[in-house]
Amino acid sequence: MLTITWVYRFCYVGLDLLGIKICIPNNGTLTSTVNVSVKVTNVCYIDSAPDVEFASAALPSGFSQYSGQLAIRCTKNAAYTVNLASTNASVGDWRQMSQPIANQPTAWLQYQFYQPNGSAWTESKQSQRNRLRRRAVRELHPQD
Repeated sequence: MLTITWVYRFCYVGLDLLGIKICIPNNGTLTSTVNVSVKVTNVCYIDSAPDVEFASAALPSGFSQYSGQLAIRCTKNAAYTVNLASTNASVGDWRQMSQPIANQPTAWLQYQFYQPNGSAWTESKQSQRNRLRRRAVRELHPQD
């Protein structure tokens, strides 16, 4: 229930005497209550994810490792699962990206995401141990 207080003032009787405007005001306060209901649905989104910029390298072994974090924001106390799925065809448990070059076969660069515990984050192993599950958003956002 929401209580609303209305404070009003308007000219109840207005007179114009020889160009002088006179107002007999009506002032008051009214209070009313309104029933309010809100349904909060659970939602999660990626709040931030850093771009990964690969430098040039002649061979895949020449690329440096990159470490970054995803920030996920969810409705308070919502249960959620984070799973990084690949949209490109993969070979085994590896992800791969390509850059088509005119008149040449497609070149693929394989890469992998790793979880904080060091295990590869693969699509083919979507078991309980390869998913990050959090029951309470308070772990991520203790100020909420």
